Amino acid sequence: LSGTGKSTVAAALAPHLGGGAGARILSSDRVRKSLHGVAAETRLPQEAYRREVSTRVYAELEARAGRLAAAGSAVVVDAVFADPGERDRIEAAARSADAPFLGAWLHAPDDTLRARVAARTGGPSDATVAILERQLAYDLGPLTWARFRADQPAEALAEAIAAALRARAAGTQPRNGAPPPRHG
Repeated sequence: LSGTGKSTVAAALAPHLGGGAGARILSSDRVRKSLHGVAAETRLPQEAYRREVSTRVYAELEARAGRLAAAGSAVVVDAVFADPGERDRIEAAARSADAPFLGAWLHAPDDTLRARVAARTGGPSDATVAILERQLAYDLGPLTWARFRADQPAEALAEAIAAALRARAAGTQPRNGAPPPRHG
């Protein structure tokens, strides 16, 4: 959810993946801004977050990730993925490209998330504490992605995610089918 540090962790994780060039990062915030023809730091109106717009954003992320993975690039997709269908489709895009996949669900105590979102300045995210509060009430559905505590340094978290991906690719780590923790 917002405030877990997805973008920070994506930036720290990318150099650990894909050899010398590192992974390509695809950000839902940046794709949404691009689809609206505005700079990444431009705040979008609430209409830009309607369900049909978000569906288009996630479809674009899936398409781009699939093309990059099929071409042999490592890809990190930075997005909320609160809907089980979104999670299923991004995993299917990796599978279609015959690429290893690890869905990493970042979580931290609610107060940590609120403080992080409230402290943001600039950047492509339009999330506010009010938006986070709505996210905290989401029914996330079944969560099969590996869960990581996001209240640790980004580099340590990136290393843990990279190690989990390597283990998954080597077939030594079972899928995590436990239910998600509540947001704290």
